Amino acid sequence: MFSYVGIPFKHLGRDFNGADCFGLVWLYYKHELGIELRDPQVDCTDLLQACKTIQETASKEWQSVQTPQKNDVVLLCTRPAKTKISNHLGVYLGKNRLLHTMEDSGSYIAKVSINIILKSQIRGYLRYAS
Repeated sequence: MFSYVGIPFKHLGRDFNGADCFGLVWLYYKHELGIELRDPQVDCTDLLQACKTIQETASKEWQSVQTPQKNDVVLLCTRPAKTKISNHLGVYLGKNRLLHTMEDSGSYIAKVSINIILKSQIRGYLRYAS
């Protein structure tokens, strides 16, 4: 699991040399679960288009769930004061742990239960269905 910690943030990155939030989810699903996710190739700097593209593909490949299980995708809104639209993704690792990446820090594992700001940003959970 620690091989996913410390990956630098890189827009449209899809490998261990650099990944954006979707890229990190893509890497995890490929290497941990043997699932090659369809890559919408959205630039995370264009949040409106990224969210629209992800929502369109999500309805076909993912199901929304109320309670996360290990390997579910966590949808977050990093700008809750400006919008309620999810603009960030991470992987739920179980035991209230979230693997995600941020532009200023790279990838890391956060404890959701003790991080009040992160907990307030969660908008939902998706489970891979295809």
